[in-house]
Amino acid sequence: MSIRGTEEEGFSLIELVVVVSVLTILAAIVTPQVNKVVVKAKISRLENELKVIKNAVNRLYAELGVYPTEVGQSTDPGLMTNSRIPSNYRINWQGPYLDKWPLEHPWGGTYDYDYRRNRNFDYDNTLGNEVSLTIRNNFSASILNRIDADLDDGSPLTGNIRHNASSILIYYIGEGPDW
Repeated sequence: MSIRGTEEEGFSLIELVVVVSVLTILAAIVTPQVNKVVVKAKISRLENELKVIKNAVNRLYAELGVYPTEVGQSTDPGLMTNSRIPSNYRINWQGPYLDKWPLEHPWGGTYDYDYRRNRNFDYDNTLGNEVSLTIRNNFSASILNRIDADLDDGSPLTGNIRHNASSILIYYIGEGPDW
């Protein structure tokens, strides 16, 4: 037979308030750091995907001597299969140049392959043959500036990356004829 003491087991209200307060303070300290890490990871993934797509497009151009023509949003322009490649170019197609066309970038928008007129990237004075990737979303200016600084000159108005500091980033790939 055991004799129970008069003290009740459990935590007092003051002890619970102290524990909850400490956990709240820790969460307030850790959450911003976790968010910074997540944003850095998203930036890194986006930059890597931009470079991979650019390299794939330029490898295709090196082999065929032409760039793919304009395609719809979030559509592979002919880097994964030769089904989009005109028959007279298929003999030189050595792809796939890309394993998978990314359906979304890390913030949920699309990668759009563009072959069109873009005065910002008319380096060969032949307006209308500019090739670029466009990504859209509600980015912060700091994210777009960081990507621009990592991959280019850091200025939204010059270099091979142009952006409007809020929702659109355009990444120059090259210039040349399309099929």
